Amino acid sequence: MIKNFLENFIGQGVADGKLEEALAAFAVLGLIWAAVIFFGYFWLKIKLWRRWDFWLVAGTLLVLILVKIFFLRYLDDYFFDRIPIYALFSPKINFLWAIPLILGLFFLWLGFYKHLLQLSQKKFLIVLVLFFIVFSISVALTRDGVYGLYETFTHSKLDYRGDARKIAGAGDFLKDYDKLAPTLSQHGQVHPPGYAMLHYLFIKIFGDNLLLTALSIIFLGSLAIIQVYFLARKFDEENARLATMLFIFAPAYVIFSATGVDVVFFLIISLLFLSIFYSKNYWGWARSGAILAIAMFSHFIAPLFGVIAAIYSYLKNRNLKKTAIEMLLLGGVPILIFLLIKITVGYDIINNFVAARGLMSMQFADLGIKTIYSSPGYYVLYQLMSLVPFLIYLGWPFILNYVKAVRGETRAIFKDRSPQKILIVLGWAFLPVLLFAGVFMAETERLWIFLIPFLVLPAAKKIASDADQSAVFMLLFLQIITIQIVFFTYW
Repeated sequence: MIKNFLENFIGQGVADGKLEEALAAFAVLGLIWAAVIFFGYFWLKIKLWRRWDFWLVAGTLLVLILVKIFFLRYLDDYFFDRIPIYALFSPKINFLWAIPLILGLFFLWLGFYKHLLQLSQKKFLIVLVLFFIVFSISVALTRDGVYGLYETFTHSKLDYRGDARKIAGAGDFLKDYDKLAPTLSQHGQVHPPGYAMLHYLFIKIFGDNLLLTALSIIFLGSLAIIQVYFLARKFDEENARLATMLFIFAPAYVIFSATGVDVVFFLIISLLFLSIFYSKNYWGWARSGAILAIAMFSHFIAPLFGVIAAIYSYLKNRNLKKTAIEMLLLGGVPILIFLLIKITVGYDIINNFVAARGLMSMQFADLGIKTIYSSPGYYVLYQLMSLVPFLIYLGWPFILNYVKAVRGETRAIFKDRSPQKILIVLGWAFLPVLLFAGVFMAETERLWIFLIPFLVLPAAKKIASDADQSAVFMLLFLQIITIQIVFFTYW
């Protein structure tokens, strides 16, 4: 009976049909869970299995696995590929040596992370960035070894790398971008040229070396840690280091930093908010406008961040006139920059946006897929397809502690202008703005990485004791390694 179940349900629910490989991966995954639990008990005196959040994480992962097996077995189509997360059930470990490396790094972290709090700021950030680079690479190696680091960039018909190979000259490419769009990759058709230009730059520097490109993107993405730390200092200096250390274990940040270019967008957006939050005068807002222009060159959603900036400006100033001036600078500078680009180079971001919307509609029509505005039912469906995967990849430890942090703050939040209260308002505002804008239709686990710091920073305040901190690190680690091994998080 057990054999028939494995062959008929799990075996046919594996994306590549390799049942033996899947069972071996689950066996190794079981050993990893056991190793973490025993290490926590014998070394840190933490009985992880007695914590209800442990069973919440384990139960959620089990349900996620069973749901994805069922969908792949019986309901394999566009929507069910993306419910609850955009991934295929495909357990695999092809680079077994990555497992002791990952466990060794993590156990070293659990034993010594408290010592990082005593380091100078410079050393603290250097150690954190280096640890994250090695850790995220190690996680990415598990499924397909080194190939797993750059596998995303091999999909020329889907990824911007194929577009970059077509660029003979940057000026001509930008000038004719809206006309070239129908000939570009699936993602290149519906986005600005920023990512293609980034790959073009890497080709110029490294040649068409995908591994060096992947390592460069991982390095750039890791630099966002520095900006997250200074954001944390702005809002809660006392807990800034702990919050940043917790952030580097956010499942979405770890898993997608080494498997896609969206982490570079997160780097730009974190720099944008750093500039906004540390702006002391109007020049600071003009500088932020220039950074916003760079973000718009990468993704059409960038103007949405102006809404969050306006909320922050008003909460900080309580002066509509001053907020209006700051928003005029934030929005006016990108307009001037793109006007200058149009005059000098010929690239028109408005034409690009219009062409991209048309091409996206055609892509959906070709696939027989309804868009978010097709009906109220599809609107709600896409909202859930955006919210649920983001929360799964955020992780239960952060969700639970964020709820604790903001519970009971509603009344005081609009009277108290302290940085901590403003941060809570921004976290609350971000999700509705992103959802009701109606521009996201799933795949938010990698697209919304920029939102994670706004939720992790308040949550960190509620993870006070050494035991709670270690337990949260362990639960996040177990979620990261489980998703990485069990699912093919393709893009």
